[in-house]
Amino acid sequence: PLNGLAGLRWMRGDLEGAYKLYAELAEEELSPDAAEAMYRAGRVLERLGHWAEAAQHFRVLAGLDEGKAFHARARLELARVSIELGDAQSALHLLNFLEGNYATLDPVERAERRLVRARAFNAVREYVEALRVLEEGEVVSAPEAEARALEVRAVAFEGLGFHVEAARAWLIFA
Repeated sequence: PLNGLAGLRWMRGDLEGAYKLYAELAEEELSPDAAEAMYRAGRVLERLGHWAEAAQHFRVLAGLDEGKAFHARARLELARVSIELGDAQSALHLLNFLEGNYATLDPVERAERRLVRARAFNAVREYVEALRVLEEGEVVSAPEAEARALEVRAVAFEGLGFHVEAARAWLIFA
């Protein structure tokens, strides 16, 4: 019931209320439900822009035995948050770890990993690698994939000094 109520608050835009309920559930006991609540609490913190707190949730979750079902997702979110915290190199290490230890056939998960990897490469100024990641596999399965891929391309083109291509990508993104 608590998990459902938190979900309703999330959908209504009450992120603070959703976070409080998820955090409460996550603290109750070590269980798969608590692990899911911890994951969702971390996601809410991401939406609120509380990157360091979100990173802490995902770090703890990635090490919980009860959270095995969320280990890969927690690491992917930790990679995403690491980019926001200015540590894209750690994000790349996490993504390499995921590929080596948590390979997936799920197209949405694979696309999401590619988009996060491309953003990380842009953040470490490896613009050609960012573009290569987008070209080597499909990303359309991820939520808002087209806009996110355009943003990666625009940043990469800008970083490479291709200002006309960057401007075109930014216009399409807008």
